[in-house]
Order: sequence, then C-alpha cells, then structure tokens
Amino acid sequence: MPHPPIVRRSISLGSQGDWSLRLLEGHTPAGLPDRVIPASVPGCVHTDLMAAGLLDDPYLGTNELEARWVGECSWRYTGRFEVDEELLPASHSDKAAPGNPDPARVDLVFEGIDTLATVRLNGVVLGIADNMHATWRFDVREALRRGANVLEVDFPAPLPFCRSELERYRREIGDFPYGGAGANPQLPHHMLRKMHCNFGWDWGPQLVTCGIWRGVRLESWETARIEAVRPRMIEATPERAVVEVLVTADRALSNPAAEAAGPRGTLHVSIELQDPDGKPCADTKGDMRAGESHGGLTLQVASPRLWWPFGHGEQPLYTMVVSLREKDGGALLDRVERKVGLRTFEWITDPDEAPAAVAGAQQPRGATFHLRVNGRRVFCKGANWIPDDCFPHRVTPDRYRRRVQQARDANMNTLRVWGGGIYEDNAFYDACDELGIMVWQDFATACSAYPEDEAFYRRFEHEARDNVARLAGRASLALWCGGNECIQAVYEWGPEYRRMRDVNYGWGKRYWYRLFPRIVAALDPGTFYWPNSPWSARSDEGTEPAGAASSTPLPGGEALTAASSEFPANLEHIGDQHLWDVWNGQGDWRNYWSHAPRFASEFGFHGPPTWPTLEQAIPGENRHWFSEAMVLHNKQDRGQERAIDRARDHFRLPERPESLEAFEAMWFIAALNQARAIQAGCEWFRALSPWCGGALYWQLNDCWPVASWSTIDNDSTGLGRTKLLWHATRRFFAPRMVALLPAAAVPTGQEPAEPRVYLHNDHPEAWKSQLRLKLANFGGETLEEDRAHFELEPGGLLRFIVPGHWEGGKDRLILADVDGADRATWFFGRDKELPYPPPQFDLDVTDGGGAGTELTINAKVLLRDLCLFPERLDPAASASQQLITLLPRETTAVRVLGGRPPTVRELLSPGVIWTANAFGAAV
Repeated sequence: MPHPPIVRRSISLGSQGDWSLRLLEGHTPAGLPDRVIPASVPGCVHTDLMAAGLLDDPYLGTNELEARWVGECSWRYTGRFEVDEELLPASHSDKAAPGNPDPARVDLVFEGIDTLATVRLNGVVLGIADNMHATWRFDVREALRRGANVLEVDFPAPLPFCRSELERYRREIGDFPYGGAGANPQLPHHMLRKMHCNFGWDWGPQLVTCGIWRGVRLESWETARIEAVRPRMIEATPERAVVEVLVTADRALSNPAAEAAGPRGTLHVSIELQDPDGKPCADTKGDMRAGESHGGLTLQVASPRLWWPFGHGEQPLYTMVVSLREKDGGALLDRVERKVGLRTFEWITDPDEAPAAVAGAQQPRGATFHLRVNGRRVFCKGANWIPDDCFPHRVTPDRYRRRVQQARDANMNTLRVWGGGIYEDNAFYDACDELGIMVWQDFATACSAYPEDEAFYRRFEHEARDNVARLAGRASLALWCGGNECIQAVYEWGPEYRRMRDVNYGWGKRYWYRLFPRIVAALDPGTFYWPNSPWSARSDEGTEPAGAASSTPLPGGEALTAASSEFPANLEHIGDQHLWDVWNGQGDWRNYWSHAPRFASEFGFHGPPTWPTLEQAIPGENRHWFSEAMVLHNKQDRGQERAIDRARDHFRLPERPESLEAFEAMWFIAALNQARAIQAGCEWFRALSPWCGGALYWQLNDCWPVASWSTIDNDSTGLGRTKLLWHATRRFFAPRMVALLPAAAVPTGQEPAEPRVYLHNDHPEAWKSQLRLKLANFGGETLEEDRAHFELEPGGLLRFIVPGHWEGGKDRLILADVDGADRATWFFGRDKELPYPPPQFDLDVTDGGGAGTELTINAKVLLRDLCLFPERLDPAASASQQLITLLPRETTAVRVLGGRPPTVRELLSPGVIWTANAFGAAV
C-alpha cells in the first residue's frame, strides 16, 4: 500500500549543487592563489586539492609533510543551485492567507561542517558554525530566491585560530593542557570542537583540514516536522517487550499563542511497529497540544524476538513507523522510519562484599563492572574504534559495513567509539545493529582539559544534544561515556595536568559530571552513562565527584565519589582500566599476566601494516627500518626503536635489524609479536572471569597506512587488510576458549610458574566435552597424556591443573584441545631460548574452484606459528588462517582466497612463508 504524500520535502545540495573551492588567505605553494577549483560536498580541502592534481596523496611516502600548510590557510566553498516553486514557502509563492502567519519553513541543513564557518546565502549571512560534531540548521526564508541561488561557506584557518585561542585562555583564565600527538608536533586540538585526531595522534598524521564533511540539503516543511524519535526499552523478556517512544516535534511557528489561535495547534502522533518479517505487531497514537514539542507513547509486544549481541543469539530488528499529522486523519506532515532491537542492557556496578583473591593475588574491596543483556551476563570482547579515514567523508556505508563485519568475523561483540574521533555516521550504527556489535560510545573529548566558559559550554551542549538524540534507542548502543583519559590525565600524567586538581577554574569536570549525564538522562534515559574511560568509581564516601553537584545520579549502586584530590582514575579493582604500562613501560607482553582489571577497556601492542599496504605507502628505496618514510609512518614516539626493543624480548633478531637485508624479517617478527601480545592479554582477562567483565583492546582499525596498534590496516583504497592479530583474535575471542596460561598472576619482570588450562564458555549453551592434555617434545613424541570430562555452564570458567609430575624443558611443549578444535600451546621459555629445528615441510596445491586454492602443509619437524602471505605474490590474495603450530607429521590445510592461484614454486619463494623457527636459539 503506497504511503500518502508528506508535506516535508528536501533536496540534496551536495549531489545537485555546483561546488567550487578557492583560497581566501594564507601562504600556499605556487599556483594556488586566485585559482578556483571544482569541489565536492561532502568533502574537504585536502581531497579537493588532490582531485585537482594540486596536492600529492599525503598517505604516501613523506607527502604528509608537504600537505601541512593546508590548515594554516583560509578557504571558501561556493555552491550554486536552482530552487523551483514547490520548495518555496507560501510567502514566496503568494500562497499565504492574508493576515495569517506563514506556517511554512525552509531550512538549510548542514549535517556536518568542519569546523569554523560563516554561512551566506545570496549575500545574506545566515550564521556562524563552530562545531564539527553538530548539525546546523538555518532558516532561509528571507534569503532564498526562486531560480538561481549562491551559497558561500567561509572557513578561517583552523590552526592560527587554535593557537590564538589557547593563548587567550592562558591570559584570561589559565592553562588547559592537551596531549595525544605522539611523534607529531603538539597542536592545540582541544580549542576547536573538531575531530581531535585530525591534528595528529600517536597513530595518525597531521592533516588539519576544513570543509563540508557531511551532507547539506534544503528542507521545506509546514506546521511541524519530526525532530527526533527516541525509543526507550522498558522491558524485554521472551514473554513481553515494552517500549516507550519519545517523539520530539519542531514547529514552524515559534509563537504558541498564534498556534493556539489557529487550526494547527494540536499535532497527532501515531506509531506502528512491524516485526522483522514486516507484519504489524503493535501500534499506538496520541496528541501533542499547542505549545508542546515532546510526546511519550508506549508500545507492547507479546512474545518478542529479542535482539542479542553476536555470539549470544540473533539480531532481529523491528521497524518503527512514526507519523505526524495536523490532526487524526489529517494531512501527513512528516514520517520517520527507524529500526529497533528489543533488548535490555544493564551494567552491574555493585560494591564488593569483601576483598577478593584473584589469580592468586589479593584485591581490595571494590565494585563490579560487567554487562547483562536481557538478564544474561555477557563478556564484552572487542576493540576500540577510531575514524576509518583521516578524511571521514570518504568512509562509505559499504566500507562501514565491511569493517564491522571484519570485527564480527573475528568473534568480537563490542566496539568502543573512541573520544578523540567523531560520532560516526548512521551507517556505522546500522551495521552494528544488524551484525550484533555492541557500541560503547565516548563523547568527543580526549586527553585534554577544556574551558568551561559560556561559549565552550554552548558548543558541548549543542553536540551532546544532537548526537544523544540521534543515537538514542539504537539496538547496539550499550553505554555513553564522557570521554577518553581526561580525568585519568589529571591524576596520573605530568605536572601540567596534575595541577588541574588545584586550580580555581573549570577544566572539563562540568561536562563529564554534569552536562553529559544530564543530557543522557533527559534524551536517552535507558542507556547507562559512565563519566570517563578509565574511571574508578568508589562507593564508600557517599558523595559525588568534586564539583559535580548533579541532579542526575551517576551509575554504581551507591552514590559514587571522586571527592578526594588524590582520587585515582585507573584502578584495577573498580571501574574500567587502561593498561598501557606494558607496551609503554614494562615491555615484554607477558606482563599482562600481572594485571587483574575489572574491565580492560584499552590496552595494546604495536605492529606493522600488512605487506601490500606497506609496499603502497613506502617507496622501495625507503624500505629499511629507520628510513624517513618508515619513521613518519610510525607516529609512536620512538616507535621504530620500541618495536625492536619489544621484539628483542622474545626473539633472536637478525644481525643489524635496522639494515635493509633484515627489513622483511623485522616486519614479520613485529607482526607476530603483536599477535602474541594481545592474545596473552585477552586470554588472561577472560581467564579472570567473573572478576573481569570485558576486554577491548586498542585498536580495531587505522585511518591511514601506518605501524600502529590496529588489527586491520588502511591504505588509500580503504580496503582494510587484516593483520596476523586479526587471525589471532578469531581464536582468543572464540565463543569457547581453551588457553594455557600461568596458574597465578605473575609479578612484573618475573618468570611464570607452572601453567594451567583455562576453559571459558562465552556461549549461550552449556559446554559438555572432553579436555585432552599432552606433553610432547620437539620431535613430536608424546611423553605424557591426560584427559578430563567436563561440563561448563554458559558464561562459566573452569581451570585444570597440569599434572605436577610433568617435567618441562626447552625442547618440550604442552598442548591442550577440546574436540580437536584450535588448540592451546605452552612453551617453556621465550623463542630466543628454544632450540627450534630449521623449518621443513611438504606443500601441495589443489585448485579449489570458487572456494580458492587449497594448500596442504605436512610438517616434517615442529613448526611454530607458520604464516603464509600469498599477498606477497598478488595483493588481492589472502590466507584463510595464520599462526599455525604443527608437530612433526601433522598436516593442515590453508586456503588462498582471492587473487590468482599460486604455484608451489611461488609459495616457496622468499618472503611468502614464515615461521618462528628462524628466530629461536642459535643451534
């Protein structure tokens, strides 16, 4: 049945407008002054200059250094478009009734402007935008013309503005420290409400840009439009679901008296809910009286199909259709459709009853931090998400979908959208809703102190209201978080941060403790709010954090407190924790085994990009470890040196690892070390369940080709190739984990004691099977063997002691598996201490038709962490599995997916197949 016509109309000015770009002010390379070039909307200055051939791709070589001038300049975008009679308001087309107010509006709507901008239409200044993270809506009834129109958006240079603002605040108020740039020069990113990592981060380049980065449209409507639809889940059980729907309307007339006197004072709202098969299953309706803009209606669904995170059930989505009319049965003013998942999220932050012994170490009394979905405890397995491109307008819905699918294919169920980036496009959250990936959403603050004056407060309030209203009720949205490491910085970082505790002016607490929780409570009351990540809530003093006097109670059972100036923000026994002391300080990833977080929300280990990405970004003559291009593509301070230091913890390195000859070996060792490190951390945190509620490592993706903490890299194509870490993640985040780990926590710097087998069942069904445990030597001989039957409930953990009489040795290993699935191994020492044999194996190649080329590998000796890189032969190819450990005479199959079929000779050529064997003890 066709839908009735809607009064509201809109046209996209990005697709239908004629756009150009020109320089307004600033020093540029020769050839740019007074030149007008074609522009794209959505887009930005950098990509428009690249499209015009005036800027080399900053992702390649050392081109980034030649592109930094862009942020020092001012720019103008000009758009030309035509408007027909139908879009004009009544007063422009002589349709308005004499003596009556005009009930029609025409708005110019920017979904995103980056960032400072003066907007003019036909020479009339409509207003000034100052927030990249917000939607901007301008009434254009007085400026719009029938026929040709000219829209101008002027962008003052962002970098000079940020520097001058920082100096002004220092003079008038005080200091506001900022960080995050890594090896980049420090830039005051916190002075603009702009994507912070656009100024450079310790994984991203400095490409400070500006432009109309999201869509822009003209929108005409009469009487009222639907501003927001915000579902709130009240109940979701197999028997019944109850959904409260909050509808916000924007009225064309701002004078309630005029509305009440006219025929359009009351608005009628109707809601229909359709099940995942498209059949109506619930409906409701109600009125919004004159002067009202909010309405709450309730839907009830019998025997609902519940939404579950990936790995715990299906992700059925219901369709909610909201209609707005002048009256019941009257003209249809507006209509909105959105998808809804029927589910409940409940974060459990209850105080502990007493101190606890965890992994053999005593932990003080703290508070839990874990998630229940539909009443069932779920271990959060996933990673942190950053913008998928330095220029986020280039991230298409298909690319969002591919990236979220890659997370799911790695057995993740959670992504944390990090606060130094953006509130992502709806396409990202659509993919998460559909694929069962829960979202921890940071507000866009990171690693900085922020002014609390009226202007800054207004900017934060604008963006918070916009984005909370937009994302409220998303099936995947599990948590709102105030920001990233802003509170932690004041208690743990350098003196410039620590003195923030004693200053008599606001530095951001007003946002994290008051503004953000108040907006979440008002606009998305069904979603949990957490002040910052990390944050160590306490429940023993009964007061709120200093300066927080909020009417909105913070989460955590009892009232939470950070009242003491010595309040730590990154404790293990309470709240969520960021664990950067391993990579940044202690070294040796085995030090993850010394930690016992309640929820590990950030921790990471560096690794290089995949080989095709490295080849594309780094010219051949620069492919040695310390070339200018390699160093530039590692934004970690001393990143290349640190990668060697961390590799040396475990491997016998090639002589002169910085040499060109050893480059490929170092590339493989660094990638392998990253995968081993995150496996150690994630398996250990799962082994701490139920004490630990989740592990979200840093990071899923990259914004450009770089050595970083990511598991999926990036290049100019946006393809997103998976690293060895991705293959490891598929195993250690598998629903049912078999791991060999230390029997107890290992003090930093000490050697682990005897191992223990850990079984973790992150599956909705019980796990009943048999554990097989074996002690073998490197020659493949079984020295000891043991078996044990077990039954493990959903969410449960079992520990099995390795028999005490089993004797280890440098040439021995322990293997554990259940039902022959991916098995766990334990070696008695670091690789550089172990006498691996030189790798030997037989290799057969079979044409698998449409399923790829199948390789059969038959080990002649122990092979540890065998990895196959067919992309060295064809960039379109990849291997179905990596990190394969085989005993002598064992066989495995690997498929080469994509690309042309390789030959045995090609596969055996240098650089295609690697094992850890080459980097063990010298024999």
